[in-house]
Amino acid sequence: MVDTPTPNEDMSAPDNRQKRPANSGASPQKKNAKAKSPVRSKQSRTAAQSISEDASSIMSGATRALRTQAQTVSQVARRNPGTTTSILGTVGFLGFCLGVLVGRALSEDTRRHWY
Repeated sequence: MVDTPTPNEDMSAPDNRQKRPANSGASPQKKNAKAKSPVRSKQSRTAAQSISEDASSIMSGATRALRTQAQTVSQVARRNPGTTTSILGTVGFLGFCLGVLVGRALSEDTRRHWY
């Protein structure tokens, strides 16, 4: 469709929209925002420090819990070396078998499938 101006529309309106104000400086809103930026910056910095401290305390607690659990597992392994060896050997063997099965399934040679 072709837009045609109605008789009530002023033909010079697009020209008025393109004109810029004589003052090319920042608008009053921008000046106010610039004046508030140090306060916002300080608030942002304070919020970031608070988040950092919270994350640090959470990680510290998680590290302590992990250290306690690792110490418990270590004590059990020292008390029962035969059981520890059996469990680690079984897990290693199962991992090896899984690796062989995946490797054979992904191989291009179809003559050597075990099934």
